Amino acid sequence: MWKKIIVAVLALILIGGFGYEAYRYNQISEGIEVNDVGVRNISTEGPFGLPTEIGLDLDVYVNNPTPHDLDIKRFSYDIRVEGRDFGRGSVRDVVIPAHSTTSIPITVRMGALDVIRTVWDYIRKGNVEVRVYGVIDVPFKLFGVIEVFTISTTYDTRERPEYELTQVEENIIVEVD
Repeated sequence: MWKKIIVAVLALILIGGFGYEAYRYNQISEGIEVNDVGVRNISTEGPFGLPTEIGLDLDVYVNNPTPHDLDIKRFSYDIRVEGRDFGRGSVRDVVIPAHSTTSIPITVRMGALDVIRTVWDYIRKGNVEVRVYGVIDVPFKLFGVIEVFTISTTYDTRERPEYELTQVEENIIVEVD
């Protein structure tokens, strides 16, 4: 008789744990969103000072409006600008605190020719479409400790950032003695 009671209590605890985690992950999957992408740094590489490759260090801003911290096992991304593939990759083991927006740093490398085409599209149209999309893998942990499986959620954000091209008002003269 005692064995049945112990088994029943353990079963209720497990079912309660799964139920709570399912509720928590449902909130997270419905609430998580990728808000914005910002450029942190631009670098060039190439022989003899001629850039053949351009590197962009970006920040992807992920919003977690839920009352639960979000442990991301893997954040994969694809970046397209005006339909051109600009890079893909993934970042592992990121934590987004509850009720916050956190930046996830990523680096993209692209050929100089793709950059020139994109700048030309920008000059011609006045803006370009930047699309960042991918998959966020979140581990489903029983009681927040034992990883049982992974839940995947997709995201897709598109922006047409507008930048103002400015002209230099003054000529700078450098005198060398």
